Amino acid sequence: MKYSFRLFSTGLFFALLFMTACNKNDGDAGSVTPPEEKVLYDWTKLVMGADLSSVNMVQANGGRYEDSGRAKDPYLLFRQYGCNSVRLRLFHNPAAPGGYSADGYCGLEDVVRSIRRAKDLGMAVNLDFHYSDTWADPGVQKIPAAWAGKSISVLKDSVYNYTIGVLEHLKALNLTPEMVQIGNEIQPGMLLPEGKITNNDFSSLAVLLNSGIKAVRDFSEQSTIKPLIILHPASAQVQQWWFNGITAAGVTDFDIIGISYYEEFTTVKLEPLKALIAQLKSTFNKKVLIVETNYQWTNASQDGVVYHEQTVLNGFEVSAAGQLAYHKALTQAVIDGGGMGVMVWEPAWISNAQNWGQELIAFFDFTGKALPGLQFMHQPYKF
Repeated sequence: MKYSFRLFSTGLFFALLFMTACNKNDGDAGSVTPPEEKVLYDWTKLVMGADLSSVNMVQANGGRYEDSGRAKDPYLLFRQYGCNSVRLRLFHNPAAPGGYSADGYCGLEDVVRSIRRAKDLGMAVNLDFHYSDTWADPGVQKIPAAWAGKSISVLKDSVYNYTIGVLEHLKALNLTPEMVQIGNEIQPGMLLPEGKITNNDFSSLAVLLNSGIKAVRDFSEQSTIKPLIILHPASAQVQQWWFNGITAAGVTDFDIIGISYYEEFTTVKLEPLKALIAQLKSTFNKKVLIVETNYQWTNASQDGVVYHEQTVLNGFEVSAAGQLAYHKALTQAVIDGGGMGVMVWEPAWISNAQNWGQELIAFFDFTGKALPGLQFMHQPYKF
């Protein structure tokens, strides 16, 4: 038995030696290239998210996604790369005059299709109520056409009934979202001018927010999935001011502070971001989540439509490699600060016949081929 063991051991040694030699890098004295460590996180541990609001529209207009030489369903592709949550914007009536889309994209039925695609693959959903028929952001918070001319007291009821109605509709379809945003980038307020913050007076906005929050909490009483509530003012530098104002006005029953983090447009860079997240958590006793971010992989454009001429930021070059490095560094900074994670804004909004010009921030090249940026979602981060 001892002799047989020696033969086996000797054979195993030479087999391993041969395998090691075969795995050496050419020209590298004895080093071995380790396999990439892929970590798939649960969203409750680390949110690795993507806003995929435009995917239905892109695909309906001929958009094609490809990875490793094969066409792929974009939701499946994101899931395979480690995406565990999907953010989706909801417009009240995008087909209304002045609305976002005559075809109803980002309206309720379009969002139903998107949530189903996400949940069929086991991903959580962040439903982003814009409370508008079109984009709501720090520059525009336009009241839906159906609510125009209403007083703050009527708008309060409209927000409540609409919010709980949407959630009940989704629940009936087994599509209840895990997270809900009451408004999108509501730095100046929402449903302007009625819900506008004026001279640091948050009272009108507080009425509307508390109405939306109450709708979510009332819904949760009869739902197995109880959506976490996100308040999302906008950029990092306004967070302390905004949450001081809104909590002093009586809005305290929410779960998550949402931040838009576009580094070239904020005074809060990566290192200070860690301290800001820790401070927000401590001051307001809430979770903190980056709900929007992105980084360009090129400044060139195949169709002449340039979304934005981005400059090199903090040593991260404007390239496919720079895009990946940036998202990895941002995610680690969020973790170091005690944040929940990162949701990338529209990384699948590729260009096609429509020439939307968003392709510069996508995780896909001009032909729809996957770029390395997708890999940031499955990196082995340090906790």
